[in-house]
Amino acid sequence: MLTNEHSNDRHLGALFFRRAAQLGDQTCVKFQRGTGFEEISWRELGSKVRQAILGLYALGLTKGDKVGIVADNSLGWLCADLATLAGGFPNVLASPTCSDTRLVKTLGHSRCRAAFVGNEIIAGRLLSLKGQFSVLQHIIVLDGGGANPPCSLTLEQLLALGARQRSERLEEILESIHPDELASIMYTSGSTGEPKGVMRTQGNLLPNVSNGGEAVLSKPDELTRISHQEKNPSG
Repeated sequence: MLTNEHSNDRHLGALFFRRAAQLGDQTCVKFQRGTGFEEISWRELGSKVRQAILGLYALGLTKGDKVGIVADNSLGWLCADLATLAGGFPNVLASPTCSDTRLVKTLGHSRCRAAFVGNEIIAGRLLSLKGQFSVLQHIIVLDGGGANPPCSLTLEQLLALGARQRSERLEEILESIHPDELASIMYTSGSTGEPKGVMRTQGNLLPNVSNGGEAVLSKPDELTRISHQEKNPSG
């Protein structure tokens, strides 16, 4: 885990890991599991995000490669979002209910090399469209309840791959990321024409958590609550 002074919060990844080091075993996320709720600490989430970042690099992705996220809100979605933002992989969000045409226009147009998907059904959709994605190579299934489609792996497998990498690599990755680098591409609805990708840098997103003052990400007593009924607002 990184020290509190690391990188002076130049980007979202440095801010997240600093906060995870500060709050440690305090609850960060409360999420639905069956009929009840479970909790995950800042330390545990930080470990998952670290492993996801290192796993993506171990797959052969490099800083600047675009990564899609096609899933509903979940703990896996949060991990994928933080890992892409912190790891230097501009993310491209899409709703799992969008049409195949929309998927091609977002993930294909942005040239995503990898995509996190909510389940095997979405993975199958991407595989059936693979010929229309020029550079898509890796599909990571966040909720792999059954047999994985070919050419895909589960989030757990990605985390296990990341856990085998040298931990010092994360420091090098975070040090290499700068505020003016691309963090996310947000596609418009397309209601007035073809969807257009709005490019947001790390520096563009940081004010969302700082309000012009110190960037704190969350107060010590705040936590994120995730249920299966909540949906990713992107579409």
